[in-house]
Amino acid sequence: MKLAILSNVSTQFLTQNLSVLLKKKYEVEVLETSFGSWKICSRGLDPTLNDFEPDSMLLFLSSTAVSPDRLSNGQFLEEVKQSIVSITEWFSGKLYITGIDYPESACLDTSLKLTIDHINRELFLLRQQEKYIFVDLFDLFFFEKAETFLPRKYHGLGIFSFHPKYYEAISQRISNIIDATISRPIKTIFVDLDNTLWPGILGDEGIKGINLAPDSAALPHLDLQYLLKKLKQSGVILNIASKNDIDIVKEFFNVRREELLLHWEDFATIKANWEPKSANINEALAELNLTHSGVVFIDDSKFEQNEVSSALPEIIVLKMPDEPYEWNKYLVDSNLFHTPVVTGEDVIRTQFYQYEGKRLASSKSMSRTDYLQSLQLVLRAQPVSSENIDRAIQLLNKTNQFNIKGAQIDYEEVKRFTADESSFFWLFTLQDIYSNYGIVSCVYGTEYGEHTLEIEGWCLSCRAFTRNVENSILQFLCTNYPQCKAMSIAFNATSKNKYAKNYFVNNSFKKTSSQEPIVKFTKASNIIINETTYITQEIDENQ
Repeated sequence: MKLAILSNVSTQFLTQNLSVLLKKKYEVEVLETSFGSWKICSRGLDPTLNDFEPDSMLLFLSSTAVSPDRLSNGQFLEEVKQSIVSITEWFSGKLYITGIDYPESACLDTSLKLTIDHINRELFLLRQQEKYIFVDLFDLFFFEKAETFLPRKYHGLGIFSFHPKYYEAISQRISNIIDATISRPIKTIFVDLDNTLWPGILGDEGIKGINLAPDSAALPHLDLQYLLKKLKQSGVILNIASKNDIDIVKEFFNVRREELLLHWEDFATIKANWEPKSANINEALAELNLTHSGVVFIDDSKFEQNEVSSALPEIIVLKMPDEPYEWNKYLVDSNLFHTPVVTGEDVIRTQFYQYEGKRLASSKSMSRTDYLQSLQLVLRAQPVSSENIDRAIQLLNKTNQFNIKGAQIDYEEVKRFTADESSFFWLFTLQDIYSNYGIVSCVYGTEYGEHTLEIEGWCLSCRAFTRNVENSILQFLCTNYPQCKAMSIAFNATSKNKYAKNYFVNNSFKKTSSQEPIVKFTKASNIIINETTYITQEIDENQ
């Protein structure tokens, strides 16, 4: 990763802290552009920036370097908007823009505070049109005392907008957003009901006895519902793990629907019984065909937290504070729930998993061949483009079980394969009679003359497992590159991608070379093309 920082204030402390955090996970270079040169840099006129050739840029602007008049009359906002448009005209990488901080004078000037709120709202709304990632810092300001992050002496000494120590929190937030952009850490959440999603115990207080009034002690529980609803809308899969009577729970969601922010259909699985919650979580993950990676458990009970932690150590068990009013800050500070990029697949993910139960029931009543034929699967191929590149990188970086590369990929690598005429980069969507799976696979590599198609990167979402999609993708490549007589797979073995290795071993691929940890698997194209998959292949003409 090559990250350039543009700003209207000194960024020495920001650059130092952010570099340390990012280097823990990535090979990264950080360029701190010249102080106050952000407008020139945004137009692509700074030679140092151009020579650096960044794949990511951070626009970090502060109100402390702007006069109140320029803030209030809209001049500063227009300057920022023009700079964003200029950047997106010549820069194709990831652009991150932080929210504007409150100046010290806003503590006494309500109109100025409202002006800053308006600027941040405009920047937040503009992100979809200009395709950048907005980094919201409001809660960092909200939960700290003003003197912690607005020290006059540091602004006077070097145009620093915050206390040096406060840059640690800001850098952590920016680092988490960047990390979430590359590889979303959380895939699914299991949440308790009684004294968690609502105050009180449903079995004791009854369906109409649970308090859901927002102007009461129910507020922090409703706040939790709101947070989970937003996460669900961004693609996180929600599930219930509760010691309760399933019929009473379902009736409660029906009778009290108008007062709840989360509804029955927002959950992919609902386990309400008297079994250990760890057992229910395992059962639900098996139904969803998910591993323990990226799973979070939320429960107010220390007993339940300890039970799940002991039985399922791979799962993230949140140690919720005793006081519900502290939950919101605790969850924000956990830095687990940032979702800076939301793709089309994120939006439909819960729907897919809700239909998975129907697929599972259907598979038990017929042979495997009949089941696959009954699904009427359609695999659609689309070349990588500006419309789907975010999903491609997200899928490649968060998929573990079937991922031959076993390492992170960034925009520069994607661009390399799209710029080279001998290279290819395809994405695949899948659909059956029940629902659209969304983009489930990415494959890229290089065409070597008339002999071999070298696949250098290939991942497949676990949603598409056990449907012969792997074979169908290889058949597509054989059909579209008929001059190639064989497929060669560069497989990088890790502790997490044994599923992929087993696929190659069990499907007659030959191991032709091995230089640990890379193993080369090959298979003749004429064998691949004749294998039965029961999947219709199409090319998406809209891409």
